[in-house]
Amino acid sequence: MTGGDVVVGAYAALSAADGPDVAAAFVRAVLAVDGVDGLEIPLGLASDPSWFEWAVEGRGHVVTAVPVLAVRTRAESEFGLASKDRRGRRDAVRVVSRLRDAIAHWRGEGRDITTLALSSGVPGGDGADARLGESLSEIRSWEWGGVRIAVEHCDAHIGAGTPDKGYLRLEDELAAISRSDGAGDAVCGITINWGRSAIESRDPSGAAAHVDMAGDRLIGYMLSGVASEAGPYGPAWTDSHTPVVDAADPAVSILTRERAAQAITPAVLRAAYRGVKTSWRPAGEDISTRVAALQTAVDLLTPASTKGNT
Repeated sequence: MTGGDVVVGAYAALSAADGPDVAAAFVRAVLAVDGVDGLEIPLGLASDPSWFEWAVEGRGHVVTAVPVLAVRTRAESEFGLASKDRRGRRDAVRVVSRLRDAIAHWRGEGRDITTLALSSGVPGGDGADARLGESLSEIRSWEWGGVRIAVEHCDAHIGAGTPDKGYLRLEDELAAISRSDGAGDAVCGITINWGRSAIESRDPSGAAAHVDMAGDRLIGYMLSGVASEAGPYGPAWTDSHTPVVDAADPAVSILTRERAAQAITPAVLRAAYRGVKTSWRPAGEDISTRVAALQTAVDLLTPASTKGNT
């Protein structure tokens, strides 16, 4: 049995080459894809109002703060929910507070938002789990009205190669979540992203290991690829959200249909949500091409044996 929502991070497949009318048509086409419940919506970016206007047409939306937190972390190294710098940590908590207010507004406007995804935001080190736990305790103490809090695991500062984001280890994030238990009613857990786990491990099996480690703390799972060589999506082993492909091409994507299908295990099917987020090259390509590629990925999220049970 599966009960989780299926979401699409449609924002990753849009670019500056897409004007407002194209973007609106694309998102509405995504929400019309068979099997899609809602969107993964970036909150804190300039296009927020448009995303929430479009979101009236779906349900089970997931809001992600990972992009806006990453932008701030790149600009200010001491900013983050697990930062050693108390001021930087307080600033990150205040950002989440503003996001909570925005989510409450849009829920009041009728948008069905179920989850907010956050990131730990800084490299780990001694006491990182305690610092993140302190931030999560405050965040979970607020009134969320049933919205879940997910810590989306990004590639850790210690891995098999040079990190891209380089945030906390999954074990530290899990320890921080446990430390924050009891601080409030908000459910808190982990979201695993296939590409980000592959970046950390330099191995397509990285996400499976992280799902096992997360155990019953797994809240979400996102199919998002990575290239192992430089190519049209950028340098190798960067968080560029490459698409699901028929056959592995190291310069395009190592996330094949076969690997994507294998990733959707019973543990993933039990998660509160699962989804797909892929960018697209060339930028501005026809909407129908992008929607068809997403349809292929969405079909993999719900195996034939479970359809009808969602």
